[in-house]
Amino acid sequence: MDDAAADPRILALKPLRHGRVRVLWEGGAPFTLAADLAQGLRPGQPLSPERVAALRQADALRRAWDAVLRRLARRPHTRHELRQYLQRRGFAPEIVQHTLARVEAAGWLDDARFARQWVENQTYFRPRGKARLRAELRAKGVPDAAIEQALADVDEDALAWAEARRVLPRYRGLPWPTFQRRLGGYLLRRGFPYALVQTIVRTLWAQGASGTPEPEP
Repeated sequence: MDDAAADPRILALKPLRHGRVRVLWEGGAPFTLAADLAQGLRPGQPLSPERVAALRQADALRRAWDAVLRRLARRPHTRHELRQYLQRRGFAPEIVQHTLARVEAAGWLDDARFARQWVENQTYFRPRGKARLRAELRAKGVPDAAIEQALADVDEDALAWAEARRVLPRYRGLPWPTFQRRLGGYLLRRGFPYALVQTIVRTLWAQGASGTPEPEP
């Protein structure tokens, strides 16, 4: 008996939704493949465990790549974010590493570029201080050097003043303690420095945020 005849045989191939095929074979639990990867398979055909492992790895690489493309179609991501995403999806470490290398080779993975774009977008649409931006980028796994480079041209003072004046109508007419707490709290939650926030709050109050006199320092 030759080696091929000794291999387990395919029992059945069952088409599934979304272009996949379930393979039932004598060698173990059924598994699924992309339909094009299963094209050369036929019921009764010998299927060695090594061939099964190769097919399943090829299928995992395909699924990981497709998952990353769908993810990137929504917005850019950092290497850390994509790695975590693939790990949550249950892909093996070698599949994750291979997929990230492929994405990087395609030019779609650049943490420094991501940091620049993130800072530009956030400072335009949702102004916040450097501390908040720095924390957000670190949470996304961006290296510190890339973060500091992206933040180098951020004019934190100008952003804080512009944001304070934008929301000022919400707080006009409030008594000083409430005005200070609410406007100051709003700016602090957005990561602006405490000393800058206090200067802005007192200055806006003195400029007529309320009809009552400015409190003593």
